[in-house]
Amino acid sequence: MAAHQLSPGKIIILLITLVFLLGIGTITAVGRRMTPSPYACKTQTLQTLPRLAGARFTVSHTQCQDYTHKQFVSVYVQRFVEPDAPFYKYWFNKPVLLLRYHPETSSGPMPTIARTGGNVIEISVPRVAQIDDRRRQWLGLTIRYKIGIVDHPLVAGQG
Repeated sequence: MAAHQLSPGKIIILLITLVFLLGIGTITAVGRRMTPSPYACKTQTLQTLPRLAGARFTVSHTQCQDYTHKQFVSVYVQRFVEPDAPFYKYWFNKPVLLLRYHPETSSGPMPTIARTGGNVIEISVPRVAQIDDRRRQWLGLTIRYKIGIVDHPLVAGQG
């Protein structure tokens, strides 16, 4: 008995049907809040330091209203570009994440950012619930952290 073979045209029709059905299923799941919506998180800029050590620092707070109900604070840095600089100076000047942490409370204090000497920047936070990401160098700057209490420190090997 010979095996039944599908022609290339039938395979393409089956793949298009499969993609269509997966798209309809995804739209239905997001509409019924069974999966997180890409619009579930709101980010607000809390503070901008436009010119510190030749860089621009930005602190933002993100709060997600999906099934995780998470919130975190992020500190970004990017090169300072003069307002009247040519447009191409902005092309590759993207913000770089220095620190991301979960605050102890939603009304917790903002991090303070200060230049402590030469090419050293210090970011201070009195208390955090957990630290997700931390960078110690950026271009010619050394980043030091002064974090008082970390409620849930990561154990070695977790992240």
